[in-house]
Amino acid sequence: RSAFYGCSALEGVTSLATTAPSVYEDTFSIATYLNAMVYVPIGALESYSFATCWKNFNIEENVDYGVEGIKADGNLV
Repeated sequence: RSAFYGCSALEGVTSLATTAPSVYEDTFSIATYLNAMVYVPIGALESYSFATCWKNFNIEENVDYGVEGIKADGNLV
């Protein structure tokens, strides 16, 4: 619970789920809702627009399925 509560610097959340995942009411704070976007798969906008917590975000439908832009510290194993 409260995993991202108080994370006012969070800029975005990308979800690949076509149906909005269930989250607790206190997972995000008002500051997070105001500052972050939620990016969802094409066709999933309605599911997120009516779901607890997710409906409080600005939601953009544009996620393609795939992996790109991964960065990692070269010292990690």
